[in-house]
Formats: sequence, structure tokens, C-alpha cells
Amino acid sequence: FQVPTLGFAPTGAGEAAMDLAILASCDHVITSLGTFGWWGGYLSGGTVIYYKDQFQLDHPFHLGKILLSDHFPEEWVGISDGEL
Repeated sequence: FQVPTLGFAPTGAGEAAMDLAILASCDHVITSLGTFGWWGGYLSGGTVIYYKDQFQLDHPFHLGKILLSDHFPEEWVGISDGEL
């Protein structure tokens, strides 16, 4: 039985490039809502988990305009409220 290595890399304020580099070097990423987390997941090349219910797809403003496949690569794992 092996326990995976878990590491924390604290950085200071204003070091966004370093934070993104750390995310990109991870084997697995749980993204936040926003482009920073999206790019961290995309650049990591590993397993990426995202919150599937972040867009209200049935809202009249979004209806027919937003497709999850336009925002998230198909190999990423989406988790919704009912799965938590």
C-alpha cells in the first residue's frame, strides 16, 4: 500500500506566475471557477476535476449559447451538486 505524496507550496502575494507554474506541475487539479484555475488544469496534463453546475444552462440568457463542451475538455471530470 502506497500513500501518494501531497505537497503544499506557499507563495507570496503577487506571484501569479509562480502559482500557475505550481498548478501546471501537478498530476491532478481541482479547478476553481475562473480562467486561472482553468489554465492551471489545462497545463497540468493530468486528471482535472471541475464543478459541473457553475453555469445555469437553462437561464434565458444562456439558453443555446453555452455548451459545457466549449469550456471543458471531454477528458476532464465534472462533478455536480448531486454527486458531492
